[in-house]
Amino acid sequence: MSRFSGLLLSLCVVLAGVSPAQAAPSSGGSSSGSEPPPPPPPAPTPTPTPAPAPTPAPTPTPTPTPAPTPTPTPTPTPTPEKLTLAERLARSLAFIKAQNWSEAEKILKDLRREDKKNPEVWNLSGFAARNVEDIKNSTAYYRRALSLDSKHKGALEYQGELFLKLKQLRQAKQNLAKLKAICGASCEEYQELNEAIRAFEKANRK
Repeated sequence: MSRFSGLLLSLCVVLAGVSPAQAAPSSGGSSSGSEPPPPPPPAPTPTPTPAPAPTPAPTPTPTPTPAPTPTPTPTPTPTPEKLTLAERLARSLAFIKAQNWSEAEKILKDLRREDKKNPEVWNLSGFAARNVEDIKNSTAYYRRALSLDSKHKGALEYQGELFLKLKQLRQAKQNLAKLKAICGASCEEYQELNEAIRAFEKANRK
């Protein structure tokens, strides 16, 4: 019976593709050979190290280009007003009436050089000089005016007033007589010098 069982087992093993040694049961209920070693534990799956995120390159802040400072357009220097000799003389007279002697003299100084044959230039120069107590130049300017025009009424009047300032009453009366001969007792220059002579005589009457 045991031999038949052995043959049957061998046949089953052959059919199953198992060797007789593997299919034979161990006698006495124990394994005749050593048990196969347990399979090795599965290798741990390595945790992938995350690739470091690339540090973004800093974007350079563009330096603002300063706006060019506009070059101011120079204001053209106005061309000095070109006045005629007569206009400049009238302007000096306006300064005299305003008693702005220094500005009047600035104009008259140029006119004495540029318009030296005009008796009115010298007459007004004498008047302006007399009012700043420049007696020497005032005397010379009146003489020059009368040398150019002996009948210049303004120069005769103003020179007569200068004579009174110098206490030269006789010379002042001579000028008054000349004015009367030129324009009569009704002209403005005669009347003003005559009034100045009377005031002088009254102030110096003993």
